[in-house]
Amino acid sequence: MLLDGFPALSADNADVKWDAIPLDQIDHVEEIKRAGSALYGTGALGGIINVITRNPSNTPETRARLLAGIYSDPVHPEWEWSSKKRLFENLDVSHSATDGKLGYILGLGQKWINGFKENGWHKRYKGYGKMRYAFRPTSNLTTTLYWAVDDHGVFV
Repeated sequence: MLLDGFPALSADNADVKWDAIPLDQIDHVEEIKRAGSALYGTGALGGIINVITRNPSNTPETRARLLAGIYSDPVHPEWEWSSKKRLFENLDVSHSATDGKLGYILGLGQKWINGFKENGWHKRYKGYGKMRYAFRPTSNLTTTLYWAVDDHGVFV
């Protein structure tokens, strides 16, 4: 698993940290169906998935995404732990532009779920930044920063 061509596996047990992939910034996904262990290590024996994030736009562009919903009522009455409806919401906002040789994307997001299980609530705040400096049309330097903080209950 790669993110913009760099390994997205954890060093301790080689699992993918799915929360570290900025879903609202994905441009496309590449799949390489062959062994790639010579280039990417032993984790690439069966192939590679490369998630490519979008690049800064040439014209100023602001994006907003809002997701919201209500969980259905539990099937069994004994699973009902609250008379309130269980909700979720997600808001992502980003801005992208290019000024001369420097392009950037800045994004903020927030997710809130009050949980379909008792004490299963979850809050997440995140920030994303990508800067790209073009030295020449074929040579550039790109830096990416992704920050997130989670707070959640424990339903067990």
